[in-house]
Amino acid sequence: MASRTIAARTSGGKASTPGVSIEAVRRRLGHASTETTQLYALLDDKVADAEIRAARQRRDQATS
Repeated sequence: MASRTIAARTSGGKASTPGVSIEAVRRRLGHASTETTQLYALLDDKVADAEIRAARQRRDQATS
């Protein structure tokens, strides 16, 4: 069961990207509840920080 949980968390994390609704991820993972999917879709703080920095850099490059 542990390997299934790890696979679901990995799949959920990869699917939870901009442009992919939580509902679509919920269906893909087969969850009955969106709340369950949200647990799997949480991003690690370091990953979230890196994504925010990258988005800011793209924004700054586009406006300069």
